[in-house]
Amino acid sequence: MEERPEVLGDLWALYRLDFYEAVKAPRVDVLQQCMARLAVEPGSIWRAKELGGEKWFGWSMQSSLQADLIDAINFQTSATATNKKAKLKNPVERPDPKSKPVEVRSKSVSSMNWGSALSRLV
Repeated sequence: MEERPEVLGDLWALYRLDFYEAVKAPRVDVLQQCMARLAVEPGSIWRAKELGGEKWFGWSMQSSLQADLIDAINFQTSATATNKKAKLKNPVERPDPKSKPVEVRSKSVSSMNWGSALSRLV
């Protein structure tokens, strides 16, 4: 946990779950499920850092779809104008517009080997 202190903050901010108390509880599976969920939670600082920085904080599939919709409307408006060479001007700013959207799956959490970390604490 010392390597990723933002996970502690995310667990508390999003789920009101104290990592150290949850490890001592009889049901550690709730902690494991919450940690796996952090990989797809748009409000997770840990997820944002894993994706490439704070610009990804709050960015979700819905945000991406909304940006695509706004860009499509802007392009359609440009195409129907008197200008025959339509160009997309001022697209919605995205965290990383030159690469494909990155989907974080819970496998990234499982690769962190939480099982061994939890077994040492219990």
